[in-house]
Amino acid sequence: MRLIFILALSLFTLFLHAQKLDHRLGYLIVQVESKASLTSLLQNNSSRLNSPVQLDQALSERLGIYVIRFDHSRVHQDQLLASVRTTRGVILAQHDHITSLRAIPNDSLFDKQWQWFNEGQTGGLIDADTDAELAWDITQGGVTALGDTIVVAIVDDGLGYNHEDIAQNTWINHDEIPGNQVDDDANGYVDDVYGWNVYRDNGEVLREGHGLLVAGMVGAVGNNSIGITGINWNVKLMAVVGGTPESSAIAAYGC
Repeated sequence: MRLIFILALSLFTLFLHAQKLDHRLGYLIVQVESKASLTSLLQNNSSRLNSPVQLDQALSERLGIYVIRFDHSRVHQDQLLASVRTTRGVILAQHDHITSLRAIPNDSLFDKQWQWFNEGQTGGLIDADTDAELAWDITQGGVTALGDTIVVAIVDDGLGYNHEDIAQNTWINHDEIPGNQVDDDANGYVDDVYGWNVYRDNGEVLREGHGLLVAGMVGAVGNNSIGITGINWNVKLMAVVGGTPESSAIAAYGC
């Protein structure tokens, strides 16, 4: 009876640990000084542990950030992390944490944009807003003071770039020929016409979900008698699909 109780307690403890897990098992994110440092790191740890420690994904070649993978059933992850952090040539090392997308509010009047200009139309406090109309008297976006086009990358679940209130402000990579499976502009991304999908490693970003709502807040076309207006009336919106786990967020920001 005592043995059964101990076993049950052990299983319950493992269950609680699993519930609290905040990172992917068998993966680490590392930043190294050079590609040679990464190669040495992988070879030395594979030999020392007698278990493969391998490159899983390059998150940013420019910044030297990579995901490495290992068999967590054979290798103690915290001990490996501690060892990696003290390895010559390693700048940073951490677990690949699991992030979560922000929830979409279910308020029935969510589409009433009191945050830009609040006259108490929803029963709220008058002038509890961003005073956007004062900024719009000066500029509605478009280009910087130096004449450079303003581009905002929306890191989310995609973008409905054909939406009637978004299409005019959609960023387009005109140096890329759509669908030819060639990296025409030699930037490291094939067919990145409207942005990049970190999960699929391709240019498929079309989706009318949370990312479209965020894009609308940032840059829905203003003063066009359609739908809503963004805080910027004129801005180019680039879609980057990614965000969780943490490694995909880093890859998204590295695009």
